[in-house]
Amino acid sequence: MMIKSLTRDISDKDDPLPPRNDVRRDSILREKLKHMSREKQLRFILRVLRSDKGHVRFATFIAARCPIVKFNIIFINDEVSCDMSFDHRLALCNTKLLSFLGSIDTRVRPLMIILRFWAKCLNLISVGKLSSYCFTLLVIFFLQNIENPILPSLNFLMKDAKSVIVDGHEVGFTCDLSKVPETKNNKGEGMLTYLFFFFGIF
Repeated sequence: MMIKSLTRDISDKDDPLPPRNDVRRDSILREKLKHMSREKQLRFILRVLRSDKGHVRFATFIAARCPIVKFNIIFINDEVSCDMSFDHRLALCNTKLLSFLGSIDTRVRPLMIILRFWAKCLNLISVGKLSSYCFTLLVIFFLQNIENPILPSLNFLMKDAKSVIVDGHEVGFTCDLSKVPETKNNKGEGMLTYLFFFFGIF
């Protein structure tokens, strides 16, 4: 698989990073780590994550165009999947957009949880299939296109918003909930889940 080929295990043999305990004690090593490449800093973070057996279930390094560390961390009684990277401002804008969309209507976040759980149970979200992020976009698209949409389109959010250019891309959008018209859709999460299944077969 493509993702698998990009995923690398980091060992002490090919990773000349200082031991984390030495960095904690030695200010010179901390300063040296600060000036290392972003990739090496991520590798160091990977080592720290892997040392925390009690809270981190999985951690790996992906050498993509924008290198990331993927890890699963235990939070209360749930396992949360996380991606970490540096200097990826587009990703920050994307996270901000998803967070805003989730705050527009109280049904959005519970519906996301329900549908992602269903998709993971059926192994639809896995390596070589849909990513959790891709499935989230599919749910957002559904909520933007059903009769009496619950979420506004991105074009609507960008209309009259302050222009923000990041890496040559226009990423400005309104974060003012008062500018988002109230939906006429009053269906509950259960009915929306049913409609998503119907929506997804076309």
